[in-house]
Amino acid sequence: PTLITLAASEFGASLMTCTQLCYDEQNDRLLFISVLDGVRHLVSYSTADGIVWYVPVAGDLPHQARFTDGKIRLVNGTSVITRSADDGSLISSQSGFTGTEVLTIEVDDSNACVLTADQFRRHAVETGQADEAEADA
Repeated sequence: PTLITLAASEFGASLMTCTQLCYDEQNDRLLFISVLDGVRHLVSYSTADGIVWYVPVAGDLPHQARFTDGKIRLVNGTSVITRSADDGSLISSQSGFTGTEVLTIEVDDSNACVLTADQFRRHAVETGQADEAEADA
């Protein structure tokens, strides 16, 4: 294992917390949410380069997700937010998931399942189908 030590001062902050660790497979980087002096940020960290980028965000990363397509997806209330894994820039924000409706989606070519909107949102984010989620809703 590689030990990583980060200090709030590396971000120009005096106080820092780190949560929601995920992996950006395409860029071989660690992703996490950090609260810097009370402001939430999405951070991309490389063992070779250190902090690559960080941007203010709202929302949460899916639990222990592995992103493989160059896009990072966060969930904020009824919205799925998509950001670029290269630089953290905003790609899209899709809203309208109420948490009470029932949706049917295809999991793969041979299976279909019925999920609540909350389950659908989590599944769409975790499987990289978030861009298609609003169209199917």
